[in-house]
Formats: sequence, C-alpha cells, structure tokens
Amino acid sequence: MARPLVIGITGILGSGKTTVLSSFEKEGCGVISADEIVHLLLKQPEIVSRIAIRLGKRFLTATGRINRRKLAADVFANPSRRVRLERILHPAVFRTMEKRILDAAGRYAIIALEVPLLFETKSESRFDKIVVVSATPEIIRRRVKPRIPEQNLTQRWNAQLSQDVKIRRADFVIDNSFSRTNTRAQVHAVITRLKHKVSRGSD
Repeated sequence: MARPLVIGITGILGSGKTTVLSSFEKEGCGVISADEIVHLLLKQPEIVSRIAIRLGKRFLTATGRINRRKLAADVFANPSRRVRLERILHPAVFRTMEKRILDAAGRYAIIALEVPLLFETKSESRFDKIVVVSATPEIIRRRVKPRIPEQNLTQRWNAQLSQDVKIRRADFVIDNSFSRTNTRAQVHAVITRLKHKVSRGSD
C-alpha cells in the first residue's frame, strides 16, 4: 500500500484554514482537523480532570464539562497558563492525528490536516508539504468580527508566529482574501501539483 502524501494546512486565526480544508475534501482528499480533535478531547474525562487539576475547576460547568469560551479567554490572556494547557492537549492531539492518518491511508493519495499551531509546535517534520492560508488583516477582522472581539483577536495573533513568518516557511500559499471560488481554484492548482508529485513518486 502506497504511503499517502500528508499535507499540513496552517495560518493565523481567521485566515480561512477551515475553508481551505473543506476545499481539499471536495477535491477528493482525506481531511483531519486539529480543532475538531481538541473539541473531542475536551469531552474526555481524563483530559477534563487534568485541566481542572492544572488550571482550576472554575473552567468546569455545573455538569462537569469544560467551558471552552471561558478557558480560551483565560489562556490567551495568560501565556504561562496557555503553555500548561498546550502540554496537556498537544501530545493527545498528535497521537489522535497519527491514528487517523493510518486509518485513512488506504483510501486517499493525499491527506490534509488543519493544524493552527503547526510551526509553533515545531511539527513541520510530520508533513510532506505545508500550505499556509493567508488573508489581509482587514479582511480577517471583518470576517471574524461577529464572533471574536478585536482585543481577543489581537491577543490570539500575538500568541502565534506572524503571518509573514508562516508564509516564508510554507511550500504553498493560498491567498484567501477573495471569493470562495477564487480560493477553491487556488486549492485545485495546489492539489494538481501535489498529485503530479505523487504520480512521479518524487519530492
């Protein structure tokens, strides 16, 4: 069984990584979302217990679930607490990703993973190619304004590498500043190049 090409999709908050991941799926690629995995992990009793011990029970709801919004607001305002949370979540996220890649390997030639903190977690070696999704800050602010206040957006951007740094370290860049149709066309062009590499069996 041929090994699939494993593609990492990353970018700053609000750039449109999920949109690009969806486009990869529509092109017939396998897709995996780190954010989806985190949401599942935050429901696991073991993870909930570790967060309560390391960060405090105030993030638990009356039914013992994690209040994700409250937790996110706290850790992005407190870098040391964010590091504590990441030490709990990141190893579990990558273990789950590896399992999903193995499960999907026989069905797809290309598997795309949306990993917001790909560079920050120094996980470049896990991927054959890296796609960075970009957009202008003005467009991102307009798109996320209904759900993320300006102050929170800036805090989260400051907790990540800058967009310029991510772009310089990418193998491919998808500019998501325009229409979905435009973005889909860019994704199609990237996948065409990736499939050519797969068919040639070379880097």
